[in-house]
Amino acid sequence: SDALSGRSSSYGMISTFSGDTSDDTGTGKALRRMYGTLPAALPASVRAVIDQGRRQGVSTDGANASEQLAAMRYLVSYFNQKDFVYSLDEPDGNGRDNMEVIGDFLNSKSGYCVHYASALAVLGRGMGLSTRMVLGYIAGQSSGQGSYTVAAKQLHAWVEVYIDGIGWVPFDVTPASSDTQEDTASAASTASSTASESTRSPSPSISSTTPSPSASSSDATDRSEDDETAGTGTSASRQSRAGAIIASVMPAALMVLGIMLLIALAAMPYGLRRRRRIRRYGLLERSIRRTDKRVDTVAESDGAHDDAGEVWLALWSEIVDTSLDVGVRIPSNASDTELAAVLRGLLLGGQGERGDRERLQGLGHGGDEHGGDGHGADGDGVRSAKLLASLLREATRAAFGAPASSADASGAPSCSRGRQTPLPTVDEVERLRSLLLMRSLDTLPQALRVLRRMRVILLPRSLFRRRPIV
Repeated sequence: SDALSGRSSSYGMISTFSGDTSDDTGTGKALRRMYGTLPAALPASVRAVIDQGRRQGVSTDGANASEQLAAMRYLVSYFNQKDFVYSLDEPDGNGRDNMEVIGDFLNSKSGYCVHYASALAVLGRGMGLSTRMVLGYIAGQSSGQGSYTVAAKQLHAWVEVYIDGIGWVPFDVTPASSDTQEDTASAASTASSTASESTRSPSPSISSTTPSPSASSSDATDRSEDDETAGTGTSASRQSRAGAIIASVMPAALMVLGIMLLIALAAMPYGLRRRRRIRRYGLLERSIRRTDKRVDTVAESDGAHDDAGEVWLALWSEIVDTSLDVGVRIPSNASDTELAAVLRGLLLGGQGERGDRERLQGLGHGGDEHGGDGHGADGDGVRSAKLLASLLREATRAAFGAPASSADASGAPSCSRGRQTPLPTVDEVERLRSLLLMRSLDTLPQALRVLRRMRVILLPRSLFRRRPIV
């Protein structure tokens, strides 16, 4: 019968031994009468391959493991030629003799897994080896505990060769192809005809276990093709998982990076504004250290006076910037005196110009509206207003070169102009700034106060608008 036609077992074309097939132990030679018989007449293409091996010095006796491995090396190398291709278009036996079909296949060098496995089994026996053709499945999904789940499309055909001292070693010379499903369907058709053939010619049982990897041309103990495929699949799976992890982490990483950049950009105006304030306070602290103590007389040297003038200008500039930051609304062409009046109104509770005058009547002489030193119900506001007046007076004097002392209309020295105001401390200036912010927030609805505070910190207006001393 024709094994490749789908009506007989693939073993029917290579085995004529009838008897007990359960004992497959021993050496390759001992198994030869069960797994090594061939018809007397072989196709010319089969004999040509065997004769070519002999001419290349390959033994066809299969007397030991070394000769058996050399023979399989030769056959695997033969089928690895680029002339051999995978094709489902090759016809099956169609009633022809099995050996005739194998001969035609070796001439055309085109076929699917059953063609390649049948030809390798026949050629192996012709080289003096014990071979058997196997129908089974390529590696499926592991179900655990040594079990695998396979589909019908994974049905495949390959060859096992007995190597002395090793045992049955699988070989698969079918070229790789994406048409595995059609190929295995043809192999399944061949497998289904085993029963009808076995009634006429008993043959060894077909192993249906998952095939081991195909041996390489250099060493029959190398891992087989299926294990290589499984290893490749595992590597591809690991790469896929790594790619999936990277793909899942990348958006989060980019988001974190974007948030960090946004935070850095948002903090940049705050950092610039804070750096400017620290620089001004640095001038104040250095000036105080140089004089060792604050001096309120005109006995200072001209150099010390010039240094103090620079400090007063820097501190007034800080107050002007603070007023812009906290949102004090004044015309762009308003003088510093007008700005100071608005700020004074904030510090003293916004009671208007008359209230401001009444509160500030005695400030030039060191008192407050209560005739004291600023320790009242609104003591912080009075002290801050007094400092504000000093800052404006001394900064204007430094800006326009007013003399440290001058005379009034009667020719007597003016007390307010003849005495130089002592420099404030950093804490006093900071208290003034904080009170300006707090009082400006008090003028807003509660819902807007948080937004204004955030704007003061993150987007200080003084970085984009500067007012010269007028």
